[in-house]
Amino acid sequence: TDVVLTVPAWFGEIERTAVLDAALLAGMNPLATVNANTAAAIKYTLDSRGDTEKIRNETFLILDVGSTGTTASVGRVERGKTAKDKVKLVMMAHAWDKEVGGAALDNLIADRLAQLFDEKRGLQPDDTKAADIPAVMSRLRKEAQRVREVLSANTEAFCSVEALYSDMDFSGQITRKEFEAM
Repeated sequence: TDVVLTVPAWFGEIERTAVLDAALLAGMNPLATVNANTAAAIKYTLDSRGDTEKIRNETFLILDVGSTGTTASVGRVERGKTAKDKVKLVMMAHAWDKEVGGAALDNLIADRLAQLFDEKRGLQPDDTKAADIPAVMSRLRKEAQRVREVLSANTEAFCSVEALYSDMDFSGQITRKEFEAM
């Protein structure tokens, strides 16, 4: 089976070769590896071919915020005057950050929720901080993911975790403005 494989933009020669070797071991015939954002750009270009009368040339951004990393790519499509004319796709730049993704954002929110919980429970100097209790942070990270998803479409999110620590419930609120400042 002939295949073209997509890989993250930050994959180097060694990682790409490993992906190709794995495909061979799986009985596939790998033709090439392509950056994932480039593959998305090709799909976008093919899907928008009928719009040549409206848009002839355009520059676009593809942004992929994954769980553990973020990639951004800038491309340009140049179309002829009719749908039968050749279409040229140029990928102008790729950039990435392997540290910033949804999980990192969830951790920021979870840390803030831990601070709010410590404030609500009246943390004393000798008490263990919520951020240092793995079971508490695990539950707060789960709630943080939900809060982040709510904040993507709303200006504020309410959070609530029952019996978070020592049968103490936690409830709080984070605004999008507060999240953006983190």
